[in-house]
Amino acid sequence: MPWQSLKHALWFNAIGTALLGVVLIAAAGSLAGLFSAYPGAVPPLLMTGAGIVCLLFAVDLGWAARRPDGRPGVVRLLTLADAGLVLALPVVMLVAAPRLSLWGQLLLADLALITAFLVWCQWRGLGAVPVALGARR
Repeated sequence: MPWQSLKHALWFNAIGTALLGVVLIAAAGSLAGLFSAYPGAVPPLLMTGAGIVCLLFAVDLGWAARRPDGRPGVVRLLTLADAGLVLALPVVMLVAAPRLSLWGQLLLADLALITAFLVWCQWRGLGAVPVALGARR
């Protein structure tokens, strides 16, 4: 269960992010069609780029999960990156609304909800409440 420990949360996030990246790269054309409100609205290259970013982020999450000392600063940074995605996705959904199909909107909303859950699991694992950058505990 990802909410039981920080290590589990990081591994769960890393594996899920890697799987998403592989699917985005392998099925870029099909997913672009599914996300598009009309043909060509979402280019397959966008899906491929998002998949590459997901794979790189998954490597970072896996690296942080394998560290025996935990590296809380790195984990906080990765968690803040996930939180940034949660905040950015609704903006993307609003800005790109004319180009996105209903399925595209629903899948992005699902991604935001799942990522928000992972952010919660990671913050809980850190034993910290999100605080301003630079604040000391």
